[in-house]
Amino acid sequence: AGQSVAVHFTLTVPADYPRPLGYRILAETRLHSDGEEKTLPVLSNRMLVTESMPIRMEGLGTHDFRFPKLLASGSSPTLTQHRLTLEYATNPAWYAVKSLPYLTTYPYECVEQSFNRFYANAVAAQSAAASPRIRAWVERLVHDSTAARRELAGEIGRNPELRDILLEETPWVMDARDEARQRRSLAVLFDTLRIARELERALAKVRSAQNPDGGFTWFHGGPSDRYMSQYILAGMGRMLGTGALPPQLTEPFNEIWRRGLPYLAARLQEDMRRDARRKDAATQPPSTLQVQALYALSCFPGYEPPSEAMAAIRHYRRRLTTRWQALPLQVQAMAALQLHRTGDPATAMAIIRSLRERAVQDSVLGMYWKGGNTPWYWHDAPIETQSLLVEAFLEVAADTVSTDRMRLWLLSKKQTERWESTRATADACRALLTGGTDWLQADRIAEISVGTGQPTRFHASPDGPDLLGSIEGAKLRPDMGEIRVTVKGSPVKANNGIGWGAAHWQYFEHLDRISAAGGPLGVRKTLYRERMTEKGPLLEPVTGETELRVGDKLVVRLLVRSDRDMEYVHLKDMRASGTEPADVLSEYRWQGSLGYYGSTRDASTNFFLPVLPKGTHVFEYVVFVSHAGRFPSGIATVECMYAPSFRGHSESPLLRVSERGE
Repeated sequence: AGQSVAVHFTLTVPADYPRPLGYRILAETRLHSDGEEKTLPVLSNRMLVTESMPIRMEGLGTHDFRFPKLLASGSSPTLTQHRLTLEYATNPAWYAVKSLPYLTTYPYECVEQSFNRFYANAVAAQSAAASPRIRAWVERLVHDSTAARRELAGEIGRNPELRDILLEETPWVMDARDEARQRRSLAVLFDTLRIARELERALAKVRSAQNPDGGFTWFHGGPSDRYMSQYILAGMGRMLGTGALPPQLTEPFNEIWRRGLPYLAARLQEDMRRDARRKDAATQPPSTLQVQALYALSCFPGYEPPSEAMAAIRHYRRRLTTRWQALPLQVQAMAALQLHRTGDPATAMAIIRSLRERAVQDSVLGMYWKGGNTPWYWHDAPIETQSLLVEAFLEVAADTVSTDRMRLWLLSKKQTERWESTRATADACRALLTGGTDWLQADRIAEISVGTGQPTRFHASPDGPDLLGSIEGAKLRPDMGEIRVTVKGSPVKANNGIGWGAAHWQYFEHLDRISAAGGPLGVRKTLYRERMTEKGPLLEPVTGETELRVGDKLVVRLLVRSDRDMEYVHLKDMRASGTEPADVLSEYRWQGSLGYYGSTRDASTNFFLPVLPKGTHVFEYVVFVSHAGRFPSGIATVECMYAPSFRGHSESPLLRVSERGE
């Protein structure tokens, strides 16, 4: 009585324990009692590694596939099997439908992802209303949504903070373990009442990201970002053109784009004033951002810019008609579309003819273009470029044969569970669901057998995006790398009767055994203990042998290296479980001339950089040691959000903290 004490207790967590852990503390007297009860997320000290093998069948018949790494997995003493998951769609256009939930659940709140969340829900509503097959499929699944809600009504469902940390840091904990749960997640997406709520919420987030000048900030609190503003406004214009906008949101939707279009016109005016000071401006093609602005404005045929802005718009259109050859592929597609829409169909068709002559025609991959550029700039991203080329060929040339072959290439790039980013996913879904022949009308069935001796069999129907099932670690054998696919039914000429799927093999490795990896983009993580001395604070490197105490102040230093200028970079650092961050506010920050959005999550610290110049950059943040024990500090990962092939990760330094800080 009359004092407070710290209570210590030791947790020993089994290696395969993946669930939340609860504790309860009671204080009792003869007459009174009080207490508290809390739940702790348990994060594994191992990293989940996913290996994927695409499965592609054209036409009918039987084909054998071999998964070499799975077949050789029995020789590794440290590898722990987790799961083999099979997915297959007898008509792979269902992948576009299946990818929509990814857009609605991505955890970060930049304006692009808020808009694509709005887009995904709108497309789900439109698709369910327009396609008899989707509508029938949704009707079969919607009754499962009640069971899905009951499943989430437990501790994780009642505690959204806990749910977020488990989903974000250990996504396999909440993975669907059978076909029914995967289908329920899609049924929830297509629930009409949920769609109405999500549309309103997502549009409100887009509106909150709009600055007084009409432009949009990438993350809340930052300056207007020209590319993101033009990307959002072009997407809004396309939604108006395809009729995907729900009527009840017409007024706030129109208010946003009407405020935004003058921002685009003002930027073009500024560009023309700068060009007037350059002697060679008239001989140069418009910049990629200038063409994107013209394209975005062309998505609103009824909009009339101010008279002073029209001079700048005409100026760049004239330069575009004679200088389009020097532009990247994606920007050439934008040029063809906006010239077609603004009264120059001859130049637009000349661009299409030139693109067709440079395309690669492949019987397996379809129609595509070799990437002459490297995709760390937005206009070089391959999925987004192909999707815009589909739009250009369909609208300017009405060429459904070419667009079908181009859509086939988009499907060939989807070799894992999703396209590489939210932006790529949204663009690919738009191309597959709204352009060309309707691929959702096919009647083929497939049988997939896994393993030798007594194989496990799965079946795929034509009536939806099939997650066929999973084989859990205890039942998973190396010989299950032998996979046989048999397809029966009637092929569809529009997409060569192609069936598409993948085998995803997952296993665990300890964090402290993961070595650093990187290429053009890399990150190194070091920890320092801060000590106060007579001369001021002193930083001491922390190694695996350093003995820390509860209460120690640690500085986490992330050294990011890039051999080229990059855009829209995400730096994520997993924090050790026994530490707490000193700065918990998420906000836009500046480090010299480098601006970024810092976001502190439950188990990680994130930095979102609109621009990362070539060179070496240092990022630091402070944590305090809060628990005794041995903790892997987690790896730091850096990647281009819209070109994830440019990525790297650090090692995971080990923290040793003595009992009770003694």
